[in-house]
Amino acid sequence: MNRKKSTDTRLVLVSTMLILALLVFTVWTVAVPVGANSVSVTRELPDYVKQNEKFDVTLNQSGFFLESGIVWEVLPEGFEYVYGSYTGGAPDKVTYDPITRTLMMPFFKEASIEYSVKASSYVQTANFSGTWESFDVPNEINGTVIGDAEVTVEKAEIFDTGSGTSPSISGIHKGTIKPNVPIEVSTLYTYPCPGTGGHTEYARIWNNNTGLDTTATWEGYVGGWHKIAFNPSFTLIVDETYNYTIRTGSYPQIHHEYTLQTANGWINCTEFIDVNGKVHYDWIPAIKLFW
Repeated sequence: MNRKKSTDTRLVLVSTMLILALLVFTVWTVAVPVGANSVSVTRELPDYVKQNEKFDVTLNQSGFFLESGIVWEVLPEGFEYVYGSYTGGAPDKVTYDPITRTLMMPFFKEASIEYSVKASSYVQTANFSGTWESFDVPNEINGTVIGDAEVTVEKAEIFDTGSGTSPSISGIHKGTIKPNVPIEVSTLYTYPCPGTGGHTEYARIWNNNTGLDTTATWEGYVGGWHKIAFNPSFTLIVDETYNYTIRTGSYPQIHHEYTLQTANGWINCTEFIDVNGKVHYDWIPAIKLFW
């Protein structure tokens, strides 16, 4: 009888110790966060982008408690955050300070998030930096974003006929452009004849395949009067043929050719009707399309 009591007592004691050990282990695993070395945020960037190009930045977290945390990214000088581009689950929590170029955004039950930025308008080697913080309780874990940090901004391609010649007269040019490289376009520059106010008063570029149809209008002899801006801006796609109508004023420079090959594609003249109503088929305006 005593032997049975002793056995039962030992069983109760062992069971109690096992329960206590399990409780201690459970409390320890909840209260003590994962070591900082096993928690990280890694950034993915392209190696090269063009001037003013929009591109995506990917952030991947590992080890966040409940896959939730906050990241602060500092964009390089000259770069801009593309508002609304954050792909995570808490868009209402995203903030961006354009003065410090600091973007704060959460991970919310997700392993990866993305956001988009617009590269600088000038060539540079740029560096991103960032920090993160997890929601582990009661201890706070934070660190520095690792992975890709550097991106090289390369000179953007342009479509440039180069300077032309005279004789010149204003009128309406119609023709086509076919690029051999992608070209981001926001601006049209017109080469004026020396000592004149040669300029473009109106330009339209369109392509039925892509649905592009954009225009630009001159604002008079103010500021950079030999340039006009398209709204919206656009990208010329490789091997697509684009139609153009360009109405000039004063005396712009002219390429007296039916067709002209440039470094980045072809431009053709369909017709040119001068201000006197005369029709020409070999007058191409001397222009530059660029961002």
